[in-house]
Amino acid sequence: VALSGGLDSRLIATILARRTDAVAFTFGLPESTEVALAGQVSTMLGLEWRATPMTANDFIAAVREGSKIAEGEDSIFQSWNLRVLPDVSDVSHLMFTGLALDLTLGGSYLSGRNDDMCSRMLVKCTTIDPVLMRRLLPDFRESETQERFARYFREVTSNTANENASDHFALVARVHRYIFQRQYWQRLILEDATPTFDNDLVDLMLKLPAAARAGHQIYSRVLAQLSPE
Repeated sequence: VALSGGLDSRLIATILARRTDAVAFTFGLPESTEVALAGQVSTMLGLEWRATPMTANDFIAAVREGSKIAEGEDSIFQSWNLRVLPDVSDVSHLMFTGLALDLTLGGSYLSGRNDDMCSRMLVKCTTIDPVLMRRLLPDFRESETQERFARYFREVTSNTANENASDHFALVARVHRYIFQRQYWQRLILEDATPTFDNDLVDLMLKLPAAARAGHQIYSRVLAQLSPE
């Protein structure tokens, strides 16, 4: 199991620890909070824990190789998997990973406010400050970007119930096109199991009232039932 210290991987690790002799793998900067959390969780669950220490340079060391393999589609920081996943394949042919449960069950893209959902999603999806963008790209027009984003948001969510529109958009535009690239790298080397992104499970969770999912209400109860500590 890939144990990042995040909620999704903790949930999967807790279930696996009860059913099999799983090994937890963590990759990251040794001083990071995520690595520390992963170590604590592994100890509490009685899992064998293998932590691979990385430096900042390790995350970009395989960019050239990764860009060739992905034919230019690599999002730069994902190609570091080429450096660490072979170590996992020496132990197991299968790796469990968590993905998007914070969004689907945790309701992290929902909000109790009545402001514009599209504007909130634009903030969520913006990774580079507009001021920096203008320095990098002199022709950058923030208003034009906002208009294009709004058109795309309407296109993706045109047939979606309003309360789940933000989740639908995030799944299509962010998780599937961006975050899911991690799974592509893993599948080059290992069989990848992503139970938190099972189609039937996602469909079921999106039938739950958005108000009940918001603020990790249901997610917290699930985690507490699995392991109160």
